[in-house]
Amino acid sequence: MKPQGINQLSYRVPQGLSPGVLTAQSLGAIYDRAEYSMQLVNEVLSVVEPPELTLAVAEAEDMEFMVTCSSQAFGDSEDWTRNYFMQTNEPSRVTYIAWQDQQPVGLLRVNSINATTAFIHNFCILPAYQGQKLGRTALSILVDLLRKQSYTDIRLSVVTENKRALNLYRSVGFELNSEYHYLNGNL
Repeated sequence: MKPQGINQLSYRVPQGLSPGVLTAQSLGAIYDRAEYSMQLVNEVLSVVEPPELTLAVAEAEDMEFMVTCSSQAFGDSEDWTRNYFMQTNEPSRVTYIAWQDQQPVGLLRVNSINATTAFIHNFCILPAYQGQKLGRTALSILVDLLRKQSYTDIRLSVVTENKRALNLYRSVGFELNSEYHYLNGNL
Protein backbone atom coordinates (compact mmCIF):
# COMPACT_ATOMS: atom_id res chain seq x y z
CA MET A 1 0.00 0.00 0.00
CA LYS A 2 2.84 2.40 0.78
CA PRO A 3 4.15 2.38 -2.84
CA GLN A 4 0.63 3.38 -3.91
CA GLY A 5 0.70 6.40 -1.58
CA ILE A 6 -1.70 4.92 0.96
CA ASN A 7 -0.59 5.95 4.43
CA GLN A 8 -3.85 5.94 6.35
CA LEU A 9 -6.42 3.19 6.81
CA SER A 10 -10.08 3.39 7.75
CA TYR A 11 -11.74 0.35 9.30
CA ARG A 12 -15.52 -0.05 8.99
CA VAL A 13 -16.91 -2.44 11.61
CA PRO A 14 -20.60 -3.39 11.95
CA GLN A 15 -22.14 -2.47 15.30
CA GLY A 16 -21.88 -5.24 17.87
CA LEU A 17 -18.82 -6.82 16.27
CA SER A 18 -16.35 -6.19 19.10
CA PRO A 19 -13.71 -8.60 17.66
CA GLY A 20 -13.55 -6.30 14.61
CA VAL A 21 -13.07 -3.24 16.78
CA LEU A 22 -10.45 -5.03 18.88
CA THR A 23 -8.59 -6.16 15.76
CA ALA A 24 -8.51 -2.62 14.34
CA GLN A 25 -7.35 -1.26 17.70
CA SER A 26 -4.60 -3.90 17.91
CA LEU A 27 -3.37 -2.54 14.55
CA GLY A 28 -3.16 0.95 16.07
CA ALA A 29 -6.50 2.32 14.89
CA ILE A 30 -8.43 4.87 16.94
CA TYR A 31 -12.22 5.23 17.09
CA ASP A 32 -13.42 8.03 14.80
CA ARG A 33 -17.22 7.92 14.51
CA ALA A 34 -20.37 5.84 14.15
CA GLU A 35 -22.69 6.06 11.15
CA TYR A 36 -26.11 4.73 10.31
CA SER A 37 -26.57 3.13 6.92
CA MET A 38 -29.94 4.10 5.47
CA GLN A 39 -31.94 2.81 2.52
CA LEU A 40 -34.79 4.40 0.59
CA VAL A 41 -37.87 2.33 1.45
CA ASN A 42 -40.80 4.72 0.99
CA GLU A 43 -41.75 6.80 -1.98
CA VAL A 44 -42.29 10.33 -0.71
CA LEU A 45 -43.89 12.86 -3.02
CA SER A 46 -41.50 15.42 -4.45
CA VAL A 47 -41.12 18.66 -2.60
CA VAL A 48 -42.48 21.60 -4.53
CA GLU A 49 -40.75 24.38 -2.63
CA PRO A 50 -38.48 26.14 -3.14
CA PRO A 51 -39.25 25.84 -6.86
CA GLU A 52 -36.14 27.71 -7.96
CA LEU A 53 -33.82 24.95 -6.72
CA THR A 54 -32.25 22.82 -9.46
CA LEU A 55 -29.51 20.19 -9.68
CA ALA A 56 -26.83 20.11 -12.35
CA VAL A 57 -23.88 17.79 -12.89
CA ALA A 58 -20.72 19.48 -11.60
CA GLU A 59 -18.23 20.80 -14.11
CA ALA A 60 -14.47 21.27 -13.63
CA GLU A 61 -15.02 24.94 -12.80
CA ASP A 62 -17.23 23.93 -9.84
CA MET A 63 -14.29 22.42 -7.93
CA GLU A 64 -13.63 25.46 -5.74
CA PHE A 65 -17.30 25.68 -4.76
CA MET A 66 -17.29 21.95 -3.97
CA VAL A 67 -14.24 22.38 -1.72
CA THR A 68 -15.69 25.44 0.04
CA CYS A 69 -19.14 23.93 0.53
CA SER A 70 -17.90 20.59 1.79
CA SER A 71 -15.22 22.01 4.10
CA GLN A 72 -17.66 24.52 5.61
CA ALA A 73 -20.38 21.91 6.10
CA PHE A 74 -18.17 19.09 7.44
CA GLY A 75 -15.40 21.08 9.15
CA ASP A 76 -12.49 19.58 7.20
CA SER A 77 -9.66 21.75 5.89
CA GLU A 78 -9.88 22.96 2.30
CA ASP A 79 -6.59 21.21 1.46
CA TRP A 80 -7.84 17.87 2.80
CA THR A 81 -11.19 18.33 1.01
CA ARG A 82 -9.58 19.25 -2.32
CA ASN A 83 -7.32 16.19 -2.10
CA TYR A 84 -10.32 13.98 -1.22
CA PHE A 85 -12.29 15.19 -4.25
CA MET A 86 -9.31 14.64 -6.54
CA GLN A 87 -8.76 11.11 -5.18
CA THR A 88 -12.44 10.18 -5.55
CA ASN A 89 -12.93 11.63 -9.03
CA GLU A 90 -13.82 8.47 -10.90
CA PRO A 91 -16.39 7.43 -13.52
CA SER A 92 -18.64 5.66 -10.99
CA ARG A 93 -19.16 8.91 -9.02
CA VAL A 94 -21.22 11.86 -10.16
CA THR A 95 -21.34 15.17 -8.30
CA TYR A 96 -24.45 17.32 -8.51
CA ILE A 97 -24.49 21.00 -7.58
CA ALA A 98 -27.69 22.42 -6.08
CA TRP A 99 -28.47 25.84 -7.54
CA GLN A 100 -30.86 28.49 -6.23
CA ASP A 101 -31.34 31.77 -8.10
CA GLN A 102 -28.24 31.01 -10.20
CA GLN A 103 -26.11 30.60 -7.05
CA PRO A 104 -24.56 27.29 -5.98
CA VAL A 105 -25.88 26.40 -2.52
CA GLY A 106 -25.03 22.73 -2.01
CA LEU A 107 -23.78 19.49 -3.44
CA LEU A 108 -24.62 15.80 -3.49
CA ARG A 109 -22.49 12.97 -4.81
CA VAL A 110 -23.66 9.61 -6.10
CA ASN A 111 -21.51 6.51 -6.28
CA SER A 112 -22.99 3.94 -8.67
CA ILE A 113 -22.25 0.62 -7.01
CA ASN A 114 -23.87 -1.34 -9.84
CA ALA A 115 -26.71 -0.94 -12.37
CA THR A 116 -29.40 -0.86 -9.67
CA THR A 117 -27.61 0.44 -6.54
CA ALA A 118 -26.68 4.07 -5.91
CA PHE A 119 -25.02 5.44 -2.78
CA ILE A 120 -25.54 9.13 -1.98
CA HIS A 121 -22.66 10.75 -0.10
CA ASN A 122 -20.96 14.09 0.62
CA PHE A 123 -24.43 15.68 0.77
CA CYS A 124 -24.16 19.21 2.10
CA ILE A 125 -25.73 22.65 1.92
CA LEU A 126 -23.70 25.78 2.62
CA PRO A 127 -24.25 26.76 6.27
CA ALA A 128 -25.68 30.15 5.23
CA TYR A 129 -28.47 28.36 3.32
CA GLN A 130 -29.31 25.66 5.85
CA GLY A 131 -32.73 25.65 7.49
CA GLN A 132 -34.53 26.78 4.32
CA LYS A 133 -35.72 23.31 3.19
CA LEU A 134 -33.10 23.31 0.42
CA GLY A 135 -31.58 20.04 1.64
CA ARG A 136 -34.90 18.21 1.58
CA THR A 137 -35.71 19.64 -1.84
CA ALA A 138 -32.28 18.76 -3.28
CA LEU A 139 -32.44 15.22 -1.90
CA SER A 140 -35.99 14.71 -3.23
CA ILE A 141 -34.95 15.92 -6.67
CA LEU A 142 -31.94 13.58 -6.63
CA VAL A 143 -34.04 10.58 -5.52
CA ASP A 144 -36.48 11.27 -8.39
CA LEU A 145 -33.56 11.51 -10.82
CA LEU A 146 -32.01 8.25 -9.59
CA ARG A 147 -35.37 6.45 -9.85
CA LYS A 148 -35.68 7.65 -13.46
CA GLN A 149 -32.18 6.24 -14.09
CA SER A 150 -33.52 2.82 -12.96
CA TYR A 151 -31.84 2.67 -9.55
CA THR A 152 -33.99 0.52 -7.29
CA ASP A 153 -31.63 0.41 -4.30
CA ILE A 154 -30.77 3.92 -3.10
CA ARG A 155 -28.65 4.26 0.04
CA LEU A 156 -26.82 6.81 2.13
CA SER A 157 -25.17 7.08 5.52
CA VAL A 158 -25.29 9.62 8.31
CA VAL A 159 -23.19 10.18 11.43
CA THR A 160 -25.24 8.92 14.38
CA GLU A 161 -24.97 12.24 16.24
CA ASN A 162 -26.43 14.24 13.32
CA LYS A 163 -30.11 14.08 14.34
CA ARG A 164 -31.08 16.94 12.00
CA ALA A 165 -29.77 15.07 8.94
CA LEU A 166 -31.28 11.82 10.19
CA ASN A 167 -34.71 13.47 10.36
CA LEU A 168 -34.23 15.02 6.92
CA TYR A 169 -33.41 11.64 5.36
CA ARG A 170 -36.39 10.01 7.05
CA SER A 171 -38.67 12.76 5.70
CA VAL A 172 -37.65 11.80 2.16
CA GLY A 173 -38.28 8.07 2.73
CA PHE A 174 -34.99 6.64 4.03
CA GLU A 175 -34.95 4.21 6.96
CA LEU A 176 -32.12 2.85 9.11
CA ASN A 177 -30.87 -0.60 8.21
CA SER A 178 -27.55 -0.87 10.12
CA GLU A 179 -24.92 0.93 12.13
CA TYR A 180 -21.17 0.95 11.57
CA HIS A 181 -18.21 2.11 13.65
CA TYR A 182 -15.21 3.70 11.94
CA LEU A 183 -11.67 3.56 13.24
CA ASN A 184 -8.68 5.24 11.62
CA GLY A 185 -5.05 4.18 11.71
CA ASN A 186 -1.74 4.77 10.02
CA LEU A 187 0.05 2.27 7.87
